[in-house]
Parts: sequence; C-alpha cells; structure tokens
Amino acid sequence: MNDFYSQNVNPVRFQVLFTTLGIALFLWFLGPLWRVLGEAEGGPARGTTVAPVGAGVASVLMLVGLSGALSLPRPPDSAAGGLRR
Repeated sequence: MNDFYSQNVNPVRFQVLFTTLGIALFLWFLGPLWRVLGEAEGGPARGTTVAPVGAGVASVLMLVGLSGALSLPRPPDSAAGGLRR
C-alpha cells in the first residue's frame, strides 16, 4: 500500500485538495440552510441547530482523516526536489 501512495503522490494531493474545497463549499451552504430551517421551525430553533452542528462535526472529522493522507511518505526522488541523478 505504501508503494501505491509513493507512486501516486500528486493524484492523492489533488483528491485532498478537491475534497477540502468541497467541504468548504458545503459549510458555506449550511449558513443559508440554517437560516431557512430556523424560519421554518419558528420560535427558538433548537432542532435546527442539530443539522449544522452535525455537519460541522462531520466536516472536521473528514479533514482530520484527510490530513492522514497528506502525511504519507513521499517517494525517494522527491526528497531532492524531483531531480534525478
């Protein structure tokens, strides 16, 4: 498995980048959703807070998991800046 990641460093980095951008857009979407749900519920919106808080916790856990993908070992030739001798 380590061999797979060392051979596919850039695709893994792009996957982490695009997933992080997707999470940011998802959290941006939650702002208006929270307002709409609060207006629909009326009064103190206690039930409305469950959805954004749960989504926020899930997003943080996803980012923690993605940080593991970025901490994988690099291939030996990347230590010299990609130069081969």
